[in-house]
Amino acid sequence: MPNGEIRIDLNSTTGPQGTQGATGATGATGNTGATGSQGAQGTQGIQGIQGATGTTGATGSQGAQGTQGVQGIQGEQGEQGEQGEQGTAGTNGSSSTVFPYKAKTGTTTGDPGSGYFIWNNATQVNATQLNISHLAQGSLDIDVVLALIKTDDSIIIQDEGVSNNYQRWTVSSSPTIQSGYIQVPVTLDDSGGTGTTGFANNHNMSLFIFSTGTQGPQGIQGIQGATGSAGATGAAGATGATGAAGSQGIQGIQGATGATGSQGIQGIQGATGATGAAGAAGSIITAARGYRSAGATGLTGLVQIGYNTHDYIDVAGYHSTSTNNARWKAPAAGRYRLTAQVSMSSVSGEGAIVGIDKNDSASFIWQQTLAVVPAGALAGVIVAQVTTGWLNLAVNDYLAVSIYCDDASWDLGSDSVWAVFERSA
Repeated sequence: MPNGEIRIDLNSTTGPQGTQGATGATGATGNTGATGSQGAQGTQGIQGIQGATGTTGATGSQGAQGTQGVQGIQGEQGEQGEQGEQGTAGTNGSSSTVFPYKAKTGTTTGDPGSGYFIWNNATQVNATQLNISHLAQGSLDIDVVLALIKTDDSIIIQDEGVSNNYQRWTVSSSPTIQSGYIQVPVTLDDSGGTGTTGFANNHNMSLFIFSTGTQGPQGIQGIQGATGSAGATGAAGATGATGAAGSQGIQGIQGATGATGSQGIQGIQGATGATGAAGAAGSIITAARGYRSAGATGLTGLVQIGYNTHDYIDVAGYHSTSTNNARWKAPAAGRYRLTAQVSMSSVSGEGAIVGIDKNDSASFIWQQTLAVVPAGALAGVIVAQVTTGWLNLAVNDYLAVSIYCDDASWDLGSDSVWAVFERSA
């Protein structure tokens, strides 16, 4: 056909479109021919289905738009795995401390006096408040310990020599600190022996303070269950071949929606969270108190003090009154504290050193230099109180109290020479 000539067949209609062959590689672009006059528009042909897209071939005349292939719908997402159970919380722990006091029954209000405590009711088991001096027997100042007492702590008042004579109280509200003593609101839990009938005035007592610890940490949360896998995507319909050149065909109808993909499998259940660590228990009295039943005279140099009597049963096995009775031993690893009082008399003027050593080491881990009272009714007397504070001890580590004095005439007192060994819960 000569360039610029256009043939128009007004009687022909567009036939069905044949399948499109594979597209060849792009050829070189030819020279642009002269533009011919526009012929009349042919009738609109039927839109063929869309074939797969091939590589770009030589530019030809545009055929009618093929209909779009049917697209498969995406499968539903699998259900999310169940969340792991939350770990349980640890139980509450506690710690205990014991101090020497005396009972006072002549008053029910005010300052009980150094080394004493009182009840606010003449019938002791009906009391609702304990007034406790900040100085225990031997002028041991425990003001800092008393200030830590809080609601729900426990206080046990026990006959120093008979553990079956006792009263057990619970702190019912916040204590009130007064000058020289503390007022502790309490509720009686139970009692036994003379603790029920009432302790006598000036009777030697042991006062235990059990402090409730903080709650154990929360168990870790179980891991998230894995997300179910997505259903497979339906295959795309093949692209229809390009129709022959002609006027725009009518729009093909939308392909039907593909079938629903199968449901993904359920994720595995998260593992159960680990149980939170339990707080240390404090229901057992974790302390022992011993003292000397007789004094000693004519000692000089460095001397370890042995304790041959217990005020109450040593339930934890911290001390022996017959074998190595100067040693306070840790039967298990933990935090321990040794508090001691030493009384000396007939010291002419040299003074003394009181110290605490660990495992018979050559040096003290705590020591105090003391001077002799020079004159008056207490001339030549020394009373010392020492404490290690809380220490980390391994199994079978032990502590001992020693005194050093160059004056061979001094005497070691009895009864007022005591030591308390405690373990922190």
